[in-house]
Amino acid sequence: MTSDNRLQAIKSELQTDATARRAKAGPARFSAVWAKSSANLAEAPGNRSWGRINKLKAIAHRVPVFGAVARFVATSLRLPDRVGHLEREHAQLQQTIISLEARLAATTELLNREAAKVNALTEQVGLHSGIPLQIDMLLHENHLRYQSQLKLLTQLHLVKDDQIKSDSRLETFILRLNSQALPTSLEPGAGPTQTHQTNSEAILLDDFYWRFEEKFRGTTEAVRARLEVYAPYLESVKTSAPGRPLLDIGCGRGEWLKLAQARGLTVKGVDLNAKMVRDCLAAALPVTLGDGVAYLKGEPSNSLAVVTGFHIVEHLPFTLLMTMFKEAYRALAPGGFALFETPNPENILVGACTFYTDPTHINPIPPPTLAFMLEEAGFRRQECVRLRPESMINPPENAATLAVIQRFYEASDYAIIGFKDGLEL
Repeated sequence: MTSDNRLQAIKSELQTDATARRAKAGPARFSAVWAKSSANLAEAPGNRSWGRINKLKAIAHRVPVFGAVARFVATSLRLPDRVGHLEREHAQLQQTIISLEARLAATTELLNREAAKVNALTEQVGLHSGIPLQIDMLLHENHLRYQSQLKLLTQLHLVKDDQIKSDSRLETFILRLNSQALPTSLEPGAGPTQTHQTNSEAILLDDFYWRFEEKFRGTTEAVRARLEVYAPYLESVKTSAPGRPLLDIGCGRGEWLKLAQARGLTVKGVDLNAKMVRDCLAAALPVTLGDGVAYLKGEPSNSLAVVTGFHIVEHLPFTLLMTMFKEAYRALAPGGFALFETPNPENILVGACTFYTDPTHINPIPPPTLAFMLEEAGFRRQECVRLRPESMINPPENAATLAVIQRFYEASDYAIIGFKDGLEL
């Protein structure tokens, strides 16, 4: 169907619809609406003259012969305007039809191209219908191969860990033999099996605690950074007790010994863990394998500048603690000091949870208690250093609530420093 025929069909449809509406409304309703519109127009300001003209025209149209001629003349005069209006509408409709036809052609072309692509892919899949199945089989085989390699890698890691543990226990055993940690004679009633079992358990515990420190204590660099807070005390003791060494009881991996040595002090350490002693000896640190309290008893009186113990007091029973504190006071020279660091149970999380992470801990010791114990051992002047306290961002206004919440932000560790004979810092 051409555009002109389509336009003619639309016009015919519109005319038919208009005729039907007029027939439905009826002549009386049409005349009433026309009369009302004419009256409103006549009464409008500025249109009263046109109203009079319309009335005269209506009278003239009712004249038998003259009225018909007048209506024909009026219709003929209005005909050019109506024809122009219809031509303009026709041109606009024609332009719309052209635009729609262009869009339809573009869409059809796009659909044809996509259909061609689909057909090409369909043909390829039809020619190579076995390829997807082969790809799935290859993927499945690669997945099985990957799972097998993953299991093998896991087994290798387990074997490697076992080898490292075995090597570590062997080195620990050799170190204990070289250090004469094994008894040279058996006690009455103790057979070879009992002695072998005791030392085997010690070696296993050494290896366990070495690994425990590596996991929970932190790296040597992190621990040494935390110990820098005590550096001013080391600088002061070089003048208050010059030329005397520092003894670290339970020296562990030797972070504190390295820091004190870097500050120019003579150092020595003692530890029960043979594996940690081996690491310190490998780092050229003068460390002895043995009991710290027994070692301290062998030190001459007034011979040491500093006695320290980091996280050891929570491992010892009360009577042994008091013995260690008294021996430390005796061995220190005037102007020296003793320093003991331990977890702070004032912090609720520490006292209720993290303190018990270490299965060898016995009891947490509050700061006032540890200070009193040192005072009883002879250290009249003391100082408490609380380490790494946290601050609340939005503290509550209620005092009672604040007092409870503050317990969660207390320092996680603290140290009591006892000075002999009034060391001035």
